[in-house]
Amino acid sequence: MRPCYISVAIFVCLLPFSARAEVNCSVFDAVERIQFAQNRLAEAGERLFASQDAALLIDNVARLDLDQINTAHGGKLSAPEAATLVFYLQDAQRLSVILRNRNKFQAQDYFNHAQFILKQQAIARILPRLKCNTFSSEGTSNGSQRVMSSIKQEAGARKITIVGGATFLASLVFFVAITHRIYVLTTAWRLRRKRRSKRFHCHIETQINYGSLHKRCAILDISCNGAKIQVDLETEEANVEIWIINSWHKAKVSWYNAHYLGVRFDKPLRSAFVETICNPVV
Repeated sequence: MRPCYISVAIFVCLLPFSARAEVNCSVFDAVERIQFAQNRLAEAGERLFASQDAALLIDNVARLDLDQINTAHGGKLSAPEAATLVFYLQDAQRLSVILRNRNKFQAQDYFNHAQFILKQQAIARILPRLKCNTFSSEGTSNGSQRVMSSIKQEAGARKITIVGGATFLASLVFFVAITHRIYVLTTAWRLRRKRRSKRFHCHIETQINYGSLHKRCAILDISCNGAKIQVDLETEEANVEIWIINSWHKAKVSWYNAHYLGVRFDKPLRSAFVETICNPVV
């Protein structure tokens, strides 16, 4: 039975011992957009209801489900921190109603409340812990590093003599090697897909060709795969062209309404390119 024990030991050593749930960054990117919008709305004054941030907040609040918070953080937040996020979004829902109703006095009470700044600061401390935004100035110094393997490779190996079962052991080792390779490739693919799907909040003035129309517009958020554009269009065209940094990018319409348009690029943008245009070096 010794060959069997050795085979099982090799198999166990090569497999990962734990699996951590992925953080759903799309949820917390929306929370971050709501936080930034509230910071700007608090200083908007008479331009409050006409501000683009008002529409941005209403749109992102409508997308979120409070029940998502308890699962989206993948166990990286404590129960009190998750509860803080839920209460924060409940307040954001109340603000969304105030903005839709254009109630100036309720809006003033909301932003002048003593707890407003404290809640904004609490969210600013919690969100960087999820490491969805790689440009966050908070968090641990090694927060972007991930341990991909805990295997320690030794310079020398003990010589093991096995009598019988050699074919079984060779087959098992081959299977383990293939399984480990698949795991590495799948992990790399997931990380690349997650990076490409990450959306950046921005406001980039640009142009769009939409059928026979040519209009000025603004990109409100963007990822490698697509973008949300603020533009008024009345047409059923499925293909568009977006002008981004000295070149046209072809895309297909995913959704649209009276004021916004969602597109998916025919050819995904490079991650470095998206990060550069959303976070330009001054």
